[in-house]
Amino acid sequence: MKKNLKFIALMTASFTLSACGGGGSSTETNTSTNSNSNPIQQPVTPPVTPPITPPVTPPLDSGHLQTTVPVPTYAATTAELFTFNEINTFRKALGLGLVSQNTALDKAAVNHVNYISINKTPGHIESPVLQGFTGKSPTDRQVFAGFTGKVLGGEVISFAPMPQAIYSLINSVYHRDIIAAQYITNMGLSYGAGWGSPLAVEFGSITLQNNSPTFTTNYPLDGQVGLPLATFAEFPSPLPNTINSLSDFATKTSSPITFYSAFGTALTVKTFTVTAAGSITPLASSLITSSSDENKLVGSNTAHLIANAPFLANTKYTVKFEGSIDGIAISKAWSFTTGTSLDVGSGI
Repeated sequence: MKKNLKFIALMTASFTLSACGGGGSSTETNTSTNSNSNPIQQPVTPPVTPPITPPVTPPLDSGHLQTTVPVPTYAATTAELFTFNEINTFRKALGLGLVSQNTALDKAAVNHVNYISINKTPGHIESPVLQGFTGKSPTDRQVFAGFTGKVLGGEVISFAPMPQAIYSLINSVYHRDIIAAQYITNMGLSYGAGWGSPLAVEFGSITLQNNSPTFTTNYPLDGQVGLPLATFAEFPSPLPNTINSLSDFATKTSSPITFYSAFGTALTVKTFTVTAAGSITPLASSLITSSSDENKLVGSNTAHLIANAPFLANTKYTVKFEGSIDGIAISKAWSFTTGTSLDVGSGI
């Protein structure tokens, strides 16, 4: 019998994120502070709360990676082609397998964008009494559209102009994890011109892929420039003890720093710090892992670090990670440079 991994994420209208996925709770704080004068406030609207569905670990195939995928059929200059290329550029930069277009997932995305546009309602759950209904949950809608695979139900949605729609999803905690899921092999896309201009990305896996057991990667990348200054507003909040409103993301977070080990491994953090150039004291930060995520959405192979204030613009930062993977010690250091955008940045 096939196991299905259900992972769901949403961004609500006017640049607000909302997500679902799998992890644990509490934060770790360093000793210094950081500030950015006159930070720009992000426009927000009341979030839509999606269902939280903890993941079920799927059986992995023998570790193959998709290093090439067929050329997609999306028309040139479309939002769908841009999003497809940006997701695979992001995954390739992290050393992950690429994800191929799937027409059934495309259909599921088109159907849900149509439902959202007709009924002027964001969210992952459809009502059977409303026009355009094709299934209550993302899994239901993917099956209705004809997708059959080992993993179903992955969905991210944004309501923003391009390219912010995809960049904002990457500049978050839970949405980044979904886009960077190591085992997914297929996706479908639709960007609507109607109410809210919704972008829907459906993920699934016909044949699973995975990196080697010793694999590690991180984002931002070593040497990356133009990194956003703050985490994009996301609901549920990955920092519920410090984020009391969506506008707090603009003043109480930095862009998230992420360290991944291979899917299925257990990552343990000893120290995880970020330090501005010219300083010897790490920024006061919060650590989010599978054992410290109150929303239980972060996997055992994942650690996120978010400073307690926005990064400074046009500033170089150094990250140091020390911990273990399945009991084997590992350490890594890298650096990146910020840009000037508070919320979305410029992608890879």
